[in-house]
Amino acid sequence: MELTKEEIIKISHNYLNIDEDDTYLRFKRFTTKQLQQYKEDGIKRNTDYVSHCLGNANISFDFLTDSNLLGLRFKIVECTSRILADFDLYVDNCFYDHKSLSSDYSVLSFNLPEGLHHVQLYFPWSCEVKIQKVILSDNSRIEYVNKDYKILSLGDSITQGYHCVHPSLTYANIVMRSFDAEVINQGCGGYYFESKTLADELRDINPDLITVAYGTNDFSQLDNREEFKKRCQLYLKRLRELFNDKDVLVILPIPRVDEKGRMRDMVFPYTLKDAMEIIKETALAEGMYYLESAYYPAHGDFYAPDGLHPNDLGFGFYGRAVVEKIKEIRKGRY
Repeated sequence: MELTKEEIIKISHNYLNIDEDDTYLRFKRFTTKQLQQYKEDGIKRNTDYVSHCLGNANISFDFLTDSNLLGLRFKIVECTSRILADFDLYVDNCFYDHKSLSSDYSVLSFNLPEGLHHVQLYFPWSCEVKIQKVILSDNSRIEYVNKDYKILSLGDSITQGYHCVHPSLTYANIVMRSFDAEVINQGCGGYYFESKTLADELRDINPDLITVAYGTNDFSQLDNREEFKKRCQLYLKRLRELFNDKDVLVILPIPRVDEKGRMRDMVFPYTLKDAMEIIKETALAEGMYYLESAYYPAHGDFYAPDGLHPNDLGFGFYGRAVVEKIKEIRKGRY
């Protein structure tokens, strides 16, 4: 049976808004006002930030069904340097299947076990998937899932998920799964502290917790320590203005093992460690929690080949550290 648009929307999670026409549903993570700011900044830096923002980081189907089939018809739009669209399927909170598709695919199907099961389909962080049809077995039962805890995750490419092969293993999805939360992922590859992206409309999300993970790109772009500090302070001050009564967790940058990072540490008037200290001090000044980067194993086995982003194994460590810190925050809150 083919689901109606209304039914597709009900099984979909972790999006901010939806664009729809007679053919496709497009799930969005950013407001129109935010995308305009990313567009303007991209023109200045000759970088297509808007395209990165269209990737479906954290967007997923999440529902209960007794169908023995899940099928999709769609169009893949490439948004990042990773041209493959990776999908992960979980059944009853356990990994079940993975498919990696190129942009010329338009159909995807999974066989499901018999009986009523909790089904989660994780969409790719690297591409936009424009949904045309969703198919279940005839006369299938559907039960919708409600989330009581909401997180807004702000950050750069690591928050978006670069270069994680399995989208379910990004740290933001590990957090989502650990707390059965609704996570609006506003990670954008290559981006940095920019207070103008914090539009007033974000208040409407009404998150229980906000996570922030910037700093590495600022360090790469700014030779001047004071400019780094100013950019960080403006961003976190603006975030506190928007969410004056909300818990905010600031995640410090992870160590870099790439050659570019090592060279900049040697020749810059300030190091990445200095930048991390600035972020930490600013977070404390704004009454925010912070997570030290020292928890992260700075070993090549945990990084993608670029030496900057975690690989799937590295994201596991990263995600576990974030989850434990959020547990600590929630224990003190409730």
